[in-house]
Amino acid sequence: MTKYILCFSRSYLSSFLPQLAALGDEFTPLHIVQNSAEQRRIEATNQQVVMNLETLSKKALRDPDAPLWREPDDMRTLTGFDWSPIYADRYLPTFPEPDRLKIAGAIQTRLEQIFAEFRVSGVLSEPVALFPTHYLFYLCKRTGAKSLLWANTYFPGYFYFTDAVHLTHPSHPAPKPVSTGNAPGQAIRTYVERVAADKAGPVYHHKFARERQGSLNYLRQRRGEDALILTPGLASQTMQFARYMRARTIRTLFPRIGDYMIAGAADEHWFYLRNLLGRISRYDTPTSQFDRGNVFFPLQYEPEASLLYAAPDFRNQISLVETILQTLPAGHTLWVKEHPNQFGVLSRGVWRKLRKRYHNLRLVYGRENGRHLIQQCGLAVTITSTAGMDALILGRKCLVLGDVFFESFPDAIQVKSNAALAQALNDPDNYRNENHAGDLDGIADALRTFAASCYPGDPQPAPELMNPENMRALYDAVNAHLASDPVSG
Repeated sequence: MTKYILCFSRSYLSSFLPQLAALGDEFTPLHIVQNSAEQRRIEATNQQVVMNLETLSKKALRDPDAPLWREPDDMRTLTGFDWSPIYADRYLPTFPEPDRLKIAGAIQTRLEQIFAEFRVSGVLSEPVALFPTHYLFYLCKRTGAKSLLWANTYFPGYFYFTDAVHLTHPSHPAPKPVSTGNAPGQAIRTYVERVAADKAGPVYHHKFARERQGSLNYLRQRRGEDALILTPGLASQTMQFARYMRARTIRTLFPRIGDYMIAGAADEHWFYLRNLLGRISRYDTPTSQFDRGNVFFPLQYEPEASLLYAAPDFRNQISLVETILQTLPAGHTLWVKEHPNQFGVLSRGVWRKLRKRYHNLRLVYGRENGRHLIQQCGLAVTITSTAGMDALILGRKCLVLGDVFFESFPDAIQVKSNAALAQALNDPDNYRNENHAGDLDGIADALRTFAASCYPGDPQPAPELMNPENMRALYDAVNAHLASDPVSG
C-alpha cells in the first residue's frame, strides 16, 4: 500500500523536501505550498502539489459563498491546546474577521478533502506558528497519521519528531535505530564541555557560524543553504527595508497579487526593521563583576511558536519581565539580553520606559556574549530558550517557565505560575556563588537519555543541509518513524 506523506513545503522546504522525497520510493510526497512559484518548482520535479495557499485564499476571498472557518468540537481536546488556532497564527489575526474566516475556512475545507482523498500516513514539516500547521496536527490526532514535525536537539547533528503541539519533547516510544545509530555518549559529554568553555553553540549563532556572513547570505538562507543569521549594519537594514516594502505593497493590493502570508507579514516586517535601526547607545554595558543578586533572562525571538505553544501563560515577555522586577528581593538586578539574531528589540520605547520605572532593570544588546553575562549572575530565568541550558552547564540554577526538554535536568526548577515564580525568586537557596561548577556529568546523562528518542541528521538551514549523507540520514529517519509503534495517549 502506498504511503502518502503530506509535506508542508514552504520557503526553503519547497527545494529541500522534494529532493528528500526523491531519494527513494518508500513513500509518495503530497505537497502543500505557500505560493505559485513554489508550486512550479515542485512540479518541475514531477511531484504532486495538492494545495496552493496563494490560489486557495484568493479564490475564497472572491467567492461570496466560500466556506467559513468552523472550529471542530474535538479540536482542543485532541490537540491538548486550549487556544484558538486562528489567533495562534502569525498572519491571520492581521486581517479583518470576514477575511480571516474565509481564508481559514478554505484551508480547513481543502485539508479535510485531502485527508478524505488520500490515506495520509504522516505530515512532514518544520514547527511554525501557522494555522495550516496547527490544523494538520489536529488531523494527525484525529486520523492516526504520524506527526513528523521536527525540532533540533541542543547538541549538533541530531533532531527529533514531536507528536505534541508544544513541540519541545520527542515522540515516544523511542525510535528504532537507523543507519548511523544513536547519538554517541562521549560526543554529548564533549559538547557539554565545549559549551562550558564557550567554544560551541548553535549554528544560527553568529559566533559559531560555519561560514563568514556577508550581504548575500540572505539568499542562501532563503534556500536553506546557510544558517539563519542576521548581521548588524546597512546591508541587513537595506534587505529588511526591501522585505517590508514588498510585504506592504502586497498587503495593499492583496488579493489581486501575492499570498496571504506575505500580505499578513507587513506589520511583522516593520517590527523587524525598527529593531535593526535601534541604537546601541540605548543599551546597558554588561557587567564584568559577579554579583549573587544578578538575575539573567534571555529575551526570546518573536514571533516564535515556542512562546505560545510551550508557555502560553508567559508568552507576553514584557509583562513577564515586569513581574520578575516586581518580585525580586531588594538589592537584586535583572539583566535582560536580546536573542543574538533579533538585536534591537530592547532599544524600543516600551522597554526604555520600563527601565525608567525600575531602577534594577538592565537591557543588553543581542550581540554581547550571553554566557559571560550568565557567569556574572547568581540565577537564570528562561521561558524555553536554550540559554537556560547554557546556564545549567555554567553552574547556575535556572527557573524554567515553559514546557521544554531540559525542565527536569539537574539544577532546573520548573515554574508554572506567577506565584511560584515569585516564591522561587525570593528563595536565597536558588542563587549560586561565582565559582559554583555545573553538574556536567548529570547534564550529559540527561542529554543521553533525551538522545534515545532522537535521530541522526539536521533538517535546519545550514551549509550541510543538502549534503548527501545528511539527506540520507533524514530520509531514513522519516521511514523509521513511520514504521515505529503508534504513540499512546
